[in-house]
Amino acid sequence: MRIGNSQMQLPPLTRINKTLIIGVVSLFLLHSIIKLASGAHISQFLSLSGGMFFSGHIYQLLTYPLMATGLFETIFDCLIFWFIGSELELLWGSNRYLKYILVSAILGGILFLGASSLAGYWSFLSGPGGICYSLLVAYAILFPDRTLLLYLFPVKAKWFCLILVGILLYQGVISPGGLSALGHLGAMASGFGYLLFLSRKSLKLPQFNKKKKNKAGLRIVKDDDQNGPKYWQ
Repeated sequence: MRIGNSQMQLPPLTRINKTLIIGVVSLFLLHSIIKLASGAHISQFLSLSGGMFFSGHIYQLLTYPLMATGLFETIFDCLIFWFIGSELELLWGSNRYLKYILVSAILGGILFLGASSLAGYWSFLSGPGGICYSLLVAYAILFPDRTLLLYLFPVKAKWFCLILVGILLYQGVISPGGLSALGHLGAMASGFGYLLFLSRKSLKLPQFNKKKKNKAGLRIVKDDDQNGPKYWQ
């Protein structure tokens, strides 16, 4: 797919992202079927809410990112997992990619619970939006000049990410019921902080007397190749 003078290459769907997509779609279908059949909402048990979390439902920190309740939310987030997440998993390796997702989701959920406590009421946080936004943060850092589509308009990744932050800040501060937006911002901030933690060694002088194995890890890449990154060695 070519946009202007740039070229976007779709990566293959990787193992962890395939699992995430299957989980999100399965819970969405299950939620829709149960809601249609009986009017019950399983999302209230799988979404993150302080009232239930502090009553012992601590598993919600792991289930809320998979509990999407809207069709377009499900489609959009699954595409982010495929297009953005798969490239990051190929670049970092599955283990580090999974750690990044878990850190973003869990710390983002904890920050959401803190914001709910300060607001004085318990809201619900659900859906993989926070994880997807944190993936976009990593993508904007690694490939700042790559072109993404924002409502069919081509925008560089670094500006795309800043626009998302602005939208979430507006929703979280001004819009009613904006605690969910603050939860997504918390996931973005957690992912960004984790990237800083991983890159801390780049501030130290290299040790030339030690040989290190070439492992998949976090690295800043200057994307000069018009044909996109290679996914094999």
